[in-house]
Amino acid sequence: MKLQCKLEPSDYVRAIYLYMLPHPIVTRISIFVLLLTFLAVVSLHIFTPPNNEVTIITFVFFGWLACLALFYGVWVPYLAKKIYKQQKTMQEPFELEPTAVKIIETSSRGISRLRWTDFHKYKLGKDIVLVYQSDPLFQIFPKRWFSEDEYREFRQILKGALGKPKS
Repeated sequence: MKLQCKLEPSDYVRAIYLYMLPHPIVTRISIFVLLLTFLAVVSLHIFTPPNNEVTIITFVFFGWLACLALFYGVWVPYLAKKIYKQQKTMQEPFELEPTAVKIIETSSRGISRLRWTDFHKYKLGKDIVLVYQSDPLFQIFPKRWFSEDEYREFRQILKGALGKPKS
């Protein structure tokens, strides 16, 4: 299978979100702690008379939520798009040929051949796949590059070379 590929800024943003996604257990614990904190703040308002401490706790809690929303909703996409613009090699079209043994990338800058043994894990997102050479270094494979059959074949290649996807 040979694919004609070009990364878009939105691909890189989705890749960063998938990269940042914590392990499912950490996600569940975080949601539980967040709900517990929210219930504590609400119960303070219901069961205690109004005073300055309750207002401060509420302000801190909702301020923290607003900071998280700004970080993930504004700052992360901004930084991802900025990095995409800085890396000229990401913006060029290239040809990709994944085989059972290696992956071959051909662009105007040359040819890269990496064996699947050079990678140690991969993550599957809804519409993107990240294949990791090391924890901070990954290759991006948007699902839109593949037909359904090619995507299925690519996932089989990944599974044969790297085992199950990691979370």
